[in-house]
Amino acid sequence: MKVLVTGDRGYLGSVLVPMLRRAGHDVVGVDNGWRDVPPTKRSPYPYEQRDGDVRDLDAANLAGVGAVVHLAGTASTPQDDWAASVVQTQLVDMARAVSSAAARAGVERLVMVSSRDVYHGRPATTTTGAPLLDRSSPLASARISAEDAFRLAASPAASVAVLRLATLYGASPRLRLDDELNRAVVAALVDGAVAVDHDGSRQRAFLHVKDACRTIVHALVRLGQTTTAGSDTIDVGRAEDVLTLRDALELVGVITGAPVTFGTSPDDGEVLPADLGRLAQVWPGLALRWTLAHGIRDLCRDLTTSHVDAEWVRRTASARAVHEEDVGAAGAARAAVPRRPRAATGLRHHRG
Repeated sequence: MKVLVTGDRGYLGSVLVPMLRRAGHDVVGVDNGWRDVPPTKRSPYPYEQRDGDVRDLDAANLAGVGAVVHLAGTASTPQDDWAASVVQTQLVDMARAVSSAAARAGVERLVMVSSRDVYHGRPATTTTGAPLLDRSSPLASARISAEDAFRLAASPAASVAVLRLATLYGASPRLRLDDELNRAVVAALVDGAVAVDHDGSRQRAFLHVKDACRTIVHALVRLGQTTTAGSDTIDVGRAEDVLTLRDALELVGVITGAPVTFGTSPDDGEVLPADLGRLAQVWPGLALRWTLAHGIRDLCRDLTTSHVDAEWVRRTASARAVHEEDVGAAGAARAAVPRRPRAATGLRHHRG
């Protein structure tokens, strides 16, 4: 099957694409490079890559595509002082454009990756037992609106899965340092010590990036087996890996031998609510495999064999800073995140 993956050069996409290729799928990737970081290694699985903004997708770009996986813009995004209009425009417009293009092209398997950020800071459940969504913060509200736009723009004949992922961590050719667990492992290996400026008391649900990708691949198979159109929204994570950041970072210290120190300020926030048990009920053939200890050890091995050092950390931080400065400038003007110029002939193709 030919699968179009938006955000294929991101942290999650660069793990998912090889997994899809190993499963025998043809892959077309679309990415505008906004979040490119220096890769730790090159993929041994070539595929068609297209440079461009996913908001420029049309039905012609999806010719022959049997399924779409929308990752672009769904990774962790710094909130800072972004204007709500900027976040809304970027995430919602991308989701709507991708789903609309798929509908016009007749694609009937759609997977969107979202985040459990949609629950951030809200009480665990309503009186009916359903989790409450958080529309009080711009980022959470934008993610919720993007999910809605993706579902509404889909063809009535399409099967849609929206996957709300727990906090991602683990080895990836495009490793990002937004997440404190990945950053802590890099610090332990590169600097020989880990330090955070808060007490690490807030609980988080962690999800290994390979388990996230296995869930996406499984979703594509399940959507192909269903006989009825519609959408489903599922929280993805392991209940065993819901723990405080302090416990997670202390495990990093045990595995790497690096000292770990914490500040005294509270790590504010509440447990992000979710029904992590529903995944096994809906898709009993899928079992998440990666324990936190296993994932940390694997990341240590990957960083060591990839020769990640202080210079790589510097280049990665610099690339991230440039992205945040560009988007921050757009937010200050309360304008949409700027698109890169589109070539007159459409998206630019090349083999990766």
